[in-house]
Amino acid sequence: MEDNKEFLNFVFPRPSKYDWVVANISFNVEEMIDWLQKNKQKASENKGYIDFDVLKYSKDPNKYYARRYNKEVVKQVTAKEHMPDREAVAKDEDLPF
Repeated sequence: MEDNKEFLNFVFPRPSKYDWVVANISFNVEEMIDWLQKNKQKASENKGYIDFDVLKYSKDPNKYYARRYNKEVVKQVTAKEHMPDREAVAKDEDLPF
């Protein structure tokens, strides 16, 4: 199974000195543009969006980092695919109930 975590080393979240500001976030523009170009397909598969999480370091809760988690896409299974040997019931067929 592949590792679905990717650290975004161009995003730098920092705690804010104000209560109403959750975090100050800065990023390296050139590195972010390059990363976005490389991940354009992932965005198109997710309605144009790329999500990432801002997490706290466990050893120092005053330090943050950004990480992208690639969600595994679950294919929807139809009833026909789930039970291919089951025949469809005709509408005019008599049912016992």
